[in-house]
Amino acid sequence: MSDDKPTVDELRDEERAREEAELCTMDEDPRVQPEQRPNEGRLRRAIVRGHGATGETIGRYLPANYEVTMASEDMDGQPFVIIHGLDNLGWTLEGYVIPRLASGLYGCKELDG
Repeated sequence: MSDDKPTVDELRDEERAREEAELCTMDEDPRVQPEQRPNEGRLRRAIVRGHGATGETIGRYLPANYEVTMASEDMDGQPFVIIHGLDNLGWTLEGYVIPRLASGLYGCKELDG
């Protein structure tokens, strides 16, 4: 009896494909005007903290337009991760990235430019 369950990589690829499809749909949405996206195209950076925060773990929460810059520990030995990316349509730092990380109990705060 063969196991036809998808692998983690296959599931991740499907999720990215869905994100890209939604991104295309959002781009065509006439209700979203360019002036409603004040941060679009601007580099955004943020620090992520939480129990077990590693670059690999945090990277799983990020859309394609954001990525992990570095992962380390502070002077108290608490892990933190720096992320950066460009807001693109609905895939924004405050509208998607921060709430998505919060769903995994990770705190995220934007770093001033």
